[in-house]
Amino acid sequence: MFGRQGRKAGRIPAIRTRSGRERGWGTMAEVRVGKDESLDAALKRFKRQVKRSGILTEVKRHEHYETPGQRRRRKLARAAKRRRK
Repeated sequence: MFGRQGRKAGRIPAIRTRSGRERGWGTMAEVRVGKDESLDAALKRFKRQVKRSGILTEVKRHEHYETPGQRRRRKLARAAKRRRK
């Protein structure tokens, strides 16, 4: 489960979501600042990358324990909102 190095080496397994994408330490957002690029532009690119990857959504979702009933209600509410559009 943890590979050859094990848990003591600091290796954490990637978490697979229902969609099959991997989430974990391997999905860390990274932006390299170009030579003539301003820090503001790099920060804007970083924020966009974090938003697209869903890191903040995942953090907020794990902030408090969500019971299976709450998860089901949230999922139904999201589906109803999609149908209304």
